[in-house]
Amino acid sequence: MLTLCEIADIARSSYYKWLKNTPSTREMENRQLAQGMLALDEEVRGIYGGTVD
Repeated sequence: MLTLCEIADIARSSYYKWLKNTPSTREMENRQLAQGMLALDEEVRGIYGGTVD
Protein backbone atom coordinates (compact mmCIF):
# COMPACT_ATOMS: atom_id res chain seq x y z
CA MET A 1 0.00 0.00 0.00
CA LEU A 2 2.88 2.32 0.73
CA THR A 3 4.08 2.17 -2.87
CA LEU A 4 0.62 2.96 -4.26
CA CYS A 5 0.25 5.91 -1.94
CA GLU A 6 3.66 7.19 -2.98
CA ILE A 7 2.74 6.84 -6.67
CA ALA A 8 -0.56 8.68 -6.12
CA ASP A 9 1.23 11.22 -3.92
CA ILE A 10 -1.21 10.85 -1.02
CA ALA A 11 -0.64 10.16 2.64
CA ARG A 12 -1.42 6.64 3.86
CA SER A 13 -3.63 8.14 6.55
CA SER A 14 -5.74 9.78 3.83
CA TYR A 15 -6.17 6.44 2.09
CA TYR A 16 -7.26 4.69 5.27
CA LYS A 17 -9.63 7.53 6.13
CA TRP A 18 -11.20 7.19 2.67
CA LEU A 19 -11.37 3.41 3.06
CA LYS A 20 -13.38 3.69 6.29
CA ASN A 21 -15.63 6.44 4.93
CA THR A 22 -19.37 5.75 4.92
CA PRO A 23 -21.66 7.46 2.42
CA SER A 24 -23.53 10.49 3.69
CA THR A 25 -27.30 10.68 3.70
CA ARG A 26 -27.13 13.00 0.69
CA GLU A 27 -24.94 10.56 -1.26
CA MET A 28 -27.35 7.70 -0.55
CA GLU A 29 -30.33 9.85 -1.61
CA ASN A 30 -28.52 10.78 -4.83
CA ARG A 31 -27.85 7.12 -5.60
CA GLN A 32 -31.52 6.24 -5.07
CA LEU A 33 -32.58 9.15 -7.28
CA ALA A 34 -30.19 8.07 -10.03
CA GLN A 35 -31.48 4.49 -9.85
CA GLY A 36 -35.05 5.75 -10.14
CA MET A 37 -34.15 7.88 -13.13
CA LEU A 38 -32.48 4.93 -14.86
CA ALA A 39 -35.50 2.72 -14.18
CA LEU A 40 -37.83 5.38 -15.62
CA ASP A 41 -35.60 5.75 -18.68
CA GLU A 42 -35.81 2.00 -19.25
CA GLU A 43 -39.57 2.10 -18.81
CA VAL A 44 -40.00 4.67 -21.60
CA ARG A 45 -37.29 2.93 -23.62
CA GLY A 46 -35.05 6.01 -23.65
CA ILE A 47 -37.57 8.09 -25.62
CA TYR A 48 -37.28 11.73 -24.59
CA GLY A 49 -40.70 12.98 -23.55
CA GLY A 50 -42.11 9.46 -23.48
CA THR A 51 -45.17 8.72 -21.37
CA VAL A 52 -45.25 6.31 -18.48
CA ASP A 53 -48.02 3.70 -18.55
